[in-house]
Amino acid sequence: MLNVSFCTTAHLTPEKIAVTTSMRSNNTSMLYQAAIASMGLAILPEWLIEDDLTSGRLEQLDLDCAFSTDLSAVYMSQRYLSPKVRTFVDSLANYLQPAKGLVVF
Repeated sequence: MLNVSFCTTAHLTPEKIAVTTSMRSNNTSMLYQAAIASMGLAILPEWLIEDDLTSGRLEQLDLDCAFSTDLSAVYMSQRYLSPKVRTFVDSLANYLQPAKGLVVF
């Protein structure tokens, strides 16, 4: 069972709905192939599916509010943190700053 939060037309505040899944994955390629095979819904980046949306192979759901998910940046302690990693984490945090609940260490 997976709890998903999204908005419906009737309710503009996110509702948690329990969804029974036959497959779960954190592999974008696998989710993409499953969506192309009509196995169900998938949350995929627009850059990956724009040709499929144009051709009609995939359809986009129109939700009244954005889907929310957790994102974590895991890295070594700051004592051993390279400048490249620190720059990436800082850039990611700045890009996602409007997101509610964003915690940056």
